[in-house]
Amino acid sequence: AAALARPGAPVHLVGVTGPVARALATWTQPAYARAELVDRAPLHMPPTVRVAAVEGSPVAVQSALHALREAVPALDAAAILGPVPQEADPRNDGGVRALVRFDYALGRVVAESLRASVVADALQGRRARARGDRSAARTTLRVRLDVPELDL
Repeated sequence: AAALARPGAPVHLVGVTGPVARALATWTQPAYARAELVDRAPLHMPPTVRVAAVEGSPVAVQSALHALREAVPALDAAAILGPVPQEADPRNDGGVRALVRFDYALGRVVAESLRASVVADALQGRRARARGDRSAARTTLRVRLDVPELDL
């Protein structure tokens, strides 16, 4: 909201403290943003890198991560965090989640690999149900790229 105010207009900060409030109060947001990027770069956290959240059954997530490692050998070992059990999620009973951190330059190939895994998982579940396997789970693999509010 402060960005929408005209230059020199008074802006009231409520419930904001620390470096963010100081940057807003002194109109030094660009310097604050640069410092924040410098702090995040060594940790490989957004926005210095992109993040994909891969959620689903343990088998589906492991399969997607394996395919991703083969498709994108440039991903280092620390790029994939997890998979770890998900909190109670009604869409994904017993599911897991992994986070994949990758450079912007790898975005296209990472997205293509994960998309192919989602399609493969959907086809596998569909074929099992077509064979009459009533226990075959519905498609469980879910991929989200660049999640704005990533719940860690």
